[in-house]
Amino acid sequence: MALPNVSITALENAILAKQYEQAEQLFSQILHGQLSGRMRFELEPKGRNLSTEQEDTEAFQMIDRLAALLTIWLVDMNYKPSKWMLTNFYLHKRFITYLFIASSYHNTDHIIRAIGLDKKAQFKVPEVQRMMMLITVDSAMDLPWAMLAKQMPEDTSQAYMGLLMSSSLIMTERMDKRLNKYAALAKELPTIQARELKHLATICDGYFNVSNFTGKDKYEYKKWANKCFEAYINTASSEQLKKRLVDVPPSPDTSKDKPTIVIVHERYTKGHAMYRCYHSMIKGLLNDFNVVAVGPSGTFDDSTRRDAHKVIELGKEFELESAVEKILDESPDIVFYPSIGMSLHAPLLASLRLAPIQAMCPGHPSSSRIASIDYVLMNDMGVPLESLQTFFSEKVVVMGADLQAMSYNEFSVREQGNDSAIIRVAVNGVIQKVSSELLQVCKAITERTGKKIEFQFFMANTKQDLEYYATSSLLRRNLPNSKVHMYSNYNDYMAVLQSCELAIPTFPFCGSNSNMDCLRAGLPKLYIKDERNFVGLTDHRIWNAIGVTHGLCDSIENLIERSVALIENEQELAALRNSYTSFNIEEYNRKSQLDKDDKADARMALTFSKLLNEGV
Repeated sequence: MALPNVSITALENAILAKQYEQAEQLFSQILHGQLSGRMRFELEPKGRNLSTEQEDTEAFQMIDRLAALLTIWLVDMNYKPSKWMLTNFYLHKRFITYLFIASSYHNTDHIIRAIGLDKKAQFKVPEVQRMMMLITVDSAMDLPWAMLAKQMPEDTSQAYMGLLMSSSLIMTERMDKRLNKYAALAKELPTIQARELKHLATICDGYFNVSNFTGKDKYEYKKWANKCFEAYINTASSEQLKKRLVDVPPSPDTSKDKPTIVIVHERYTKGHAMYRCYHSMIKGLLNDFNVVAVGPSGTFDDSTRRDAHKVIELGKEFELESAVEKILDESPDIVFYPSIGMSLHAPLLASLRLAPIQAMCPGHPSSSRIASIDYVLMNDMGVPLESLQTFFSEKVVVMGADLQAMSYNEFSVREQGNDSAIIRVAVNGVIQKVSSELLQVCKAITERTGKKIEFQFFMANTKQDLEYYATSSLLRRNLPNSKVHMYSNYNDYMAVLQSCELAIPTFPFCGSNSNMDCLRAGLPKLYIKDERNFVGLTDHRIWNAIGVTHGLCDSIENLIERSVALIENEQELAALRNSYTSFNIEEYNRKSQLDKDDKADARMALTFSKLLNEGV
């Protein structure tokens, strides 16, 4: 879908002439353009062949200009936002947040100070609304949200959801504290009664991203989100559908030759992490189960369709009742979710009892907190079962201890023309997982070694947009000895890893496939076993399963100390790299290429067979 071309000059003219109705129309195009795809900031004349550095320079100039225009506009208290524009500002807070982070202003606090709202003790409704428009997750100022939820419920719920949609970047201490506070606040908020399905979509970003937070009450947001999903289902479901749901049998039909398992996928294309993690085990279901794969259009490709006997595409626009009917028509004995949290359709469907047995895997590694999900299936995480159970509302079922075959894309080894005076350290995970805690670790490593270090960070997408420029700005201010890479393809990504001397983990949200990437690149990695949350155990799961635990650090301080020691001592670094030779990566790679082999992993099939025999 082509993004609309919006002239900044036209917006500037409207704002300076105080023609705010026209300004709202133009700015709304920008906001909705960002939702439709990645935004490009480009100066005239168009079509020039610019380098990446030149594109960045011009983009930052455009961002500063747009931030200045919004400042002029929003300091004018004579501007009375229309109701629909208030909603736009509330729900598109991610755009506002990242625009000002990327700009030389850094946040919107200068606007709040300019109109004197930082010193007021009592507010009129328009002033509260202006504060809700302006406050971001990186602001020094805040509002009493729980109290406002009782007095201004519609404004508050929209502004709150917009703030949680701004949770992809948590690289400053203030962002971290603020987002943890907002996630915990969810337990005090009223349930949103959404009138349309699209209104629930704004909840989903936070549903996934809270796992990146550090606070102990961060999953209060998921509990609140689930209540909102349930409220929508109760009002949106027809009486006919409710009757069909009542008729779902309480126990599986054990007389079938092949039980039916419906797998609800969120992402399942060949290069995606969900395919890489679960392909071998899902393929292992085909002999013993009638496997039906379900997902929206674009969920599958020609290769991944072969992991099911039947594929049901739900269409680009998800319709709850139609999707439920299609699943119930299959009379499933089991409904299985490899992940819950990367989309809207998965948590909505998971909130319903569609089969006697309902299970998930931690593809999004946290509990769903959904009462109708009975089990969470996982491999041995290297901690006692009773410890694992504390992280989940579902019953934990451990399938096996050894490492399943994790599919990967082919890549070629490339020689890198690097400056040997620079030690490159890969932060082995996407930027959404980079916490303020982790940046403090990078700073400590930098300060404790006399060598020149450059930390390598990775975006999750291929385009330069506001998230990229906000990331660049945050790193430039907080960790100048760093470089951020846009994702282009697996070959280029692996080339960056091969150019590095050491990798360190993201935390509290660790990795899975990223560890195998290090192993394949021959890149030594240090990691921790962060037992604050389940997401902190995933690095250890991989290394423990293959028996290569030399990189395990017993604390964050030990991670810093060992990183410095390895950077300072090439022999120690070589010893850690050589420890990888105890694992036969060539044999594992051969095993992982299941499309060239008839082997599959039976552990999931055996687990489901056992659950069917036992019942819920």
